[in-house]
Amino acid sequence: MKLCQVDLLRYGHLSDVALSFPDNVRLHVVHGVNEAGKSTALAAVADALFGFGHRTDFDFLHGAPNLRVGFTLSARDGAVASFVRRKGRRDTLRDVNDQAVPDDFLRRYLGGASRDLFERGFGLDGARLREGGRELLRLGGEVGESLLAGAGLLNLRAALARLDEEAKSLVGDGRGRRRLSDAVDTWRRAQRESEERAVAPRAWQEAETAHAAAVTELATLQGQIRALAKESSRLQRVRRVAPLLAQLAEARESIEQLADAPHLRADAESRFHALTAAQRDAGRDHERETTEVQRLTAERAALPQDAAVIALQDAIDTLVSQRAVALQAIDDLPQVQTNAANLRAKVIDAIRALGLSLEPETARDALPTAAASRMVQRLIRQHAALAADVGSADRAMAAGQRSREQAAQALAGSPEPASPELLRRTIDAARAEGPLDRELSRAQRVVAEAEDTVAAALAALPLWQSDLEHLLVCPLPLQAETEAVAATLESARDRLAAVREGVGNLTTEIANLENEVSRFTRGETVPTSDAVAAARAVRDQVWRAIRRMQEGGVAADSEGEDALPAGHLPDVFETLRDQADRLADRRADEAQRVTDFLSATDRLDRARERRNAAEGALCTAEAAATEAEAVWRALWAPTGLEPLAPPAMSEWRRARAEILRRAEDAADARRLRDDLAARRELAWQNCFLIHLRKLSAPHCFAPRRPAWRTRPRSRSRRCARTPCARRKGGCPNCSGPWMQRLRRWQPGARTGRRRSSRSACPRRPALIPPRRRLRLGRGLRKRVRLGAPTKIASR
Repeated sequence: MKLCQVDLLRYGHLSDVALSFPDNVRLHVVHGVNEAGKSTALAAVADALFGFGHRTDFDFLHGAPNLRVGFTLSARDGAVASFVRRKGRRDTLRDVNDQAVPDDFLRRYLGGASRDLFERGFGLDGARLREGGRELLRLGGEVGESLLAGAGLLNLRAALARLDEEAKSLVGDGRGRRRLSDAVDTWRRAQRESEERAVAPRAWQEAETAHAAAVTELATLQGQIRALAKESSRLQRVRRVAPLLAQLAEARESIEQLADAPHLRADAESRFHALTAAQRDAGRDHERETTEVQRLTAERAALPQDAAVIALQDAIDTLVSQRAVALQAIDDLPQVQTNAANLRAKVIDAIRALGLSLEPETARDALPTAAASRMVQRLIRQHAALAADVGSADRAMAAGQRSREQAAQALAGSPEPASPELLRRTIDAARAEGPLDRELSRAQRVVAEAEDTVAAALAALPLWQSDLEHLLVCPLPLQAETEAVAATLESARDRLAAVREGVGNLTTEIANLENEVSRFTRGETVPTSDAVAAARAVRDQVWRAIRRMQEGGVAADSEGEDALPAGHLPDVFETLRDQADRLADRRADEAQRVTDFLSATDRLDRARERRNAAEGALCTAEAAATEAEAVWRALWAPTGLEPLAPPAMSEWRRARAEILRRAEDAADARRLRDDLAARRELAWQNCFLIHLRKLSAPHCFAPRRPAWRTRPRSRSRRCARTPCARRKGGCPNCSGPWMQRLRRWQPGARTGRRRSSRSACPRRPALIPPRRRLRLGRGLRKRVRLGAPTKIASR
């Protein structure tokens, strides 16, 4: 057998790789770098010739069901055949047309070789070579055995010992029966039995001819049976379908007959059955009612006819309709009679209480009409009210008489009363001014409430520790400038928060990736391409140092002692070589792990790069936010405030505007209060002047013509007509202590204004200051009564 070609379709880490071995070449060498696939190709040849095991280490890339290896074999007789081996439980050997081929078909090519023989004699790898070397060392100088052991026939001494034992059991060792003699005797007996059971050639030919004829006849009979079975099956189908076809034909004829029938609804059948049932029920009801009508007609015809009764038919029907009421009344009659007897006894008692000797029926006729009863009841109520009024009037009259007597006694003991003209004038003057005290009290309450509100709002205003006057003149920045700077600050803060969140997310992602990478490493080196290359570089470095040492040089001259691992260099080289080889082997065995590790490492590197970029952006965003906050503080620096966030400062600005509005309302309320106080002071001053004039100079009082309505005259003319002007030394009242008190009450004395000589006499109308009238609209007066702040305009 000769292997012509191997097609690694899907095997290990190889896909669609072909290895050809031409016939005209006696020796084929397959070479390549580590991890190129040499050991994988050798394992693929073994799996192709002898089948895949239950478990395989080469399904890490393609998966076990998808493993395929193609190969071409050449036999000694020159026959060439191509096959494809797949991973599976059965029918794993296929030809080029993907048809299943039994495994016994390969025996002519393999020559009876087994998988173990192939792996020991032809499929030697590094591990088997090392095992053969150790066997050579163990056997010593026996060259033949050593060569056989090197060829893969290990444990040769054990095999020879087993052959000796088997030879002794075959030919015997003088102790007991030999197995070979037993086998010969058994063969001879079987030979005799074979001769006895042998069949002559003629008999065999006749039996063959008869068998062929029987087979032919059987085939013919089987064909006839199959034809009859088909015919029987057809007839059975015809028998089952014939009634259905007949029904179908009848249905088609019915459909053709009903072709002109109108189209009915889907529920026409159910409605038809329902209506048919209703018609049957109606027919039965009609028959029943007809029978009842006939019976009643016969009964009516049998009844005697009375003309008088027929004439009273309507009255009888009415009484019949009232029959239930009448029956109920008959049942209630004893109770009604008992109630009537009780009521009659009460009526008799009432008549006796009135002092009458009448029967209840007579008293009923003697009852007054409803109008008369209502009139009597009204008169009774009026009498009771008048009686109460008379009692009250008597008591009031007695109290009045006592008061009159007391007043008469007081009047008899009192001096002559003064004229009421002064009191009337005082009352008229007070009425002209209006309810000043009530309005002033209300205005004072409004002022107190407004000031308390302003003080509470000012105390609740954050960031402010000064008074209201400083708040009024506080230099606030412009609204548009504030909004622009606030928008910039908010944008910078939002950008900073977003960048910080991104940095936090990247940090979390990096931590997760680092955990994933550490899970892949598991405390050992992952056999990646870089790790294998690094291990080989260190191995080659030590090898170059060893070569230089063998050539007579010094290793440290070119490489440097610090660059070489510590220890004996040959031992170090062997250790590094083994490590590099193990890494290379593990790279093929752990391909999926290596791929996942490289992917996780790559994602970790990219995440770290993104975090570095994000940290740079974070620094920029922090600088922008710091600059925006500095601009925001500088904007509010003239106010002396430490500004808060823009929304809080907008709310502070609105609170300040509200406080100033309330302060303005409080100022309006104070102005209103001051005006009302001034009016009340003037009113008191006028009343005082009136009383002063009466008490000081009653002879100067002119009741019929008020002094403030007269035209101002010169002092000489008016004083010449008064008795005080004719007195020696003038009027004593005009220069006494009353005059000094009057001057203190005049507005001119308070303000320091210069008064003319005509205002010296208190009797002059000009001495009474003119009254400022506060003209308020109807709505304004209502606001003052409700305590609302109001702007006052005085004329």
